[in-house]
Amino acid sequence: TGHIARTKYVGCQNQSFVLPVYPKGLARAGICDIRYKAPGSGSGACGKVTIMMSFGVIGVSVRSGNMPLLEALVVPEAERAQRMSALKDFCNFAELVPVYTCNRSEFYYATSERPAGLEFRNRLLDFFLRDKTIHFEQSDITSLVAFRALRHLYRVAGSLDSLVVGEAQILGQVKASLTQAQESGLAGPRMANIFAD
Repeated sequence: TGHIARTKYVGCQNQSFVLPVYPKGLARAGICDIRYKAPGSGSGACGKVTIMMSFGVIGVSVRSGNMPLLEALVVPEAERAQRMSALKDFCNFAELVPVYTCNRSEFYYATSERPAGLEFRNRLLDFFLRDKTIHFEQSDITSLVAFRALRHLYRVAGSLDSLVVGEAQILGQVKASLTQAQESGLAGPRMANIFAD
């Protein structure tokens, strides 16, 4: 859960509070998975609340063994920009990077909204499956936030989560996914900073 550093919260009698230190990608992007509220906040001098964006991933890989579910999340390339823009609006994501490889369909997102990760998962599944009957278990779906999502992204990009570890094409596919999302207006500086690491 990250290293801990001590810092001062100015404007609150110069008291010291313990705050987590985030990986560079999340810190540069202004993303973390908490709202930090100083003690005594809500009224008076200590009422400042720092709200940051949440980062997460929802997806399905061939490892789940649920091919109908995996295939239901695939969007043909010709329709991808339009459908992903609709998904971004439907789920209220600030930024979205869909990553498609031959073994996975994953959706990396940033949002200022604060429902539980499972609510985002349910919205995404509703978007893709509302007119389909596909059976699945919760374990068929990856739904991670903050550090776990970032770690998962790095494992995917580094080909550590592939069927063939060290697969050469995966890093290029992840980079191409970010580029396509940026060109489609789905992703901006937050995702660029996260994916840059």
